[in-house]
Amino acid sequence: YISPLTPTTLAMTPDDQFLYVGSTAGAIYLYTVGSDGALSLGNNGTPVFTGSSPAAMEIDPSGKWMVWLSAFSGEASVLGVNTSTGVLSNVNSGSVGLASTAVGGLAMTPNEQYVYVALGTGGVETLSFNSSTGALAAVNTVLPPKQNLDADLAAAVSPDGKYLYVTETGINAVRVFSIASDGTLSEVAGSPYKTGLGPAAVLVNSTGSDVYVANRTANTISAFTVGTG
Repeated sequence: YISPLTPTTLAMTPDDQFLYVGSTAGAIYLYTVGSDGALSLGNNGTPVFTGSSPAAMEIDPSGKWMVWLSAFSGEASVLGVNTSTGVLSNVNSGSVGLASTAVGGLAMTPNEQYVYVALGTGGVETLSFNSSTGALAAVNTVLPPKQNLDADLAAAVSPDGKYLYVTETGINAVRVFSIASDGTLSEVAGSPYKTGLGPAAVLVNSTGSDVYVANRTANTISAFTVGTG
């Protein structure tokens, strides 16, 4: 399906009903997903949110909130999701300034308490999230890259919420962290794990048994099986 404007990032609701497409023109568009997977442009073809140039977006597990990162302002923000229509709305106190403007990917824990943001050479920042109000807050925790001038480009959380996976250039590897109940990260023994050159995206499968990393520079995909993290 052809997007009306140059797409930059995608997010889908947990019930697979709505697909959101962020564009370079500073808007978010809505698509409805049919039973056969076919897409239909929603909201009469007009954006469901404007004034944003999202670098990354994610819908929370409840389907009520969208967390998105600005490509320019160095902010993380929250939008409310109308679960019936898919229309988005602003959330009071739903924005927080990040430690760096070089935003990459983000990942939310399944219990909706924490959001981890990849900040390129700025490392990984931890934010708290209130799933009742949609409010984000910085917790004054920024994990630096393994080496100076390395860049953390993407993040993913395991389905059980116990581990965070972060891709890092320079060392060209995926780092693995255990997530404590207060959101604190601790790198597991054996981490980092080598990938191809330029690891830029990471996904965990639905059971948490496999991790895949897209290596932008090498034009390859690295695949890992998961033991204890």
